[in-house]
Parts: sequence; C-alpha cells; structure tokens
Amino acid sequence: MPFIDLESNLPASKFPEDFLKKLGSKTAAVLGKPEERMIVVVKPGLPMLMCGTCAPCVILSVSAIGVTDTAEKNKEHSANILPFLIGELGLTEDRLVADYVCNMLQIISFHMQTIRSLLWIKAMSCDTSSDIESGSVQLNSVMASSCILQPL
Repeated sequence: MPFIDLESNLPASKFPEDFLKKLGSKTAAVLGKPEERMIVVVKPGLPMLMCGTCAPCVILSVSAIGVTDTAEKNKEHSANILPFLIGELGLTEDRLVADYVCNMLQIISFHMQTIRSLLWIKAMSCDTSSDIESGSVQLNSVMASSCILQPL
C-alpha cells in the first residue's frame, strides 16, 4: 500500500485534470505495486522555498514496503518517476526533490489493523505462517477472499 505525496507551490490549475490517475499509474508501475493499492495525494499552491528561491518546485515523498529500501532501487525509481513529473508539470530537474521512505509491515494500518497483523491472519488460514513471519512472501491481496501469496 504505497503512499505518494506530492507537494508543490504550483497552482492547482497547472496540474492536468487526470494528473492524480497518471501519477498513481506511473508510480505503481515503477514500484511494481498494484494500481488499486496506491494512495496518492497532491497538494498544490503551497508556500515553498527550495534552494533559496520560491520558483516552481515539487517535493515528492514515496513510502512503500519492500521497494524503497536501497539507494540502488531509489535511484532507479527517480530515473523513472522524475522525468514523468518534469514532462507533466514543466519543471526543471533542479526543482524536484524525491524522498523515499521504507515502511515496515508493523507501522502501516489498514482495516484498523497493521498490515503485519492482516498478513498473519491470512497466513494462519492458509497454513503459510512461517513464510509470512520470515518475510519471504507478501500477501497479494489483503481483501481477497482467498489467500494469495507472492514471493518478495
């Protein structure tokens, strides 16, 4: 369940009408996550100062489980996401900052339980609890009626 948070001093009128959907699709593809799990927030029109100037800029925060945990992965993510933002918003490379956060199963809550708890509950019903506990698999669909696991 990745969280994409984009903050900008660009006015809302500078964001294409379908920008939220496009950003969700793009980041889902880059992160290898299902599009229906993406949480995307865009905050335009903020008072912002970046590198000593109030020129148009964007701060992109990407929080996810298991795909933002190394510099190599994040470099690849930036190489795919930031050009998209440059193209969509007309910014230059020096006016974009990306912040990658590696979330853990026990700190994200969904359906009033942590993701780790939800995985454990599903694992118990599928007799794969040792794989879940060791972190070698992840639940493909938390809300699915059957337990579908995929390797990490």
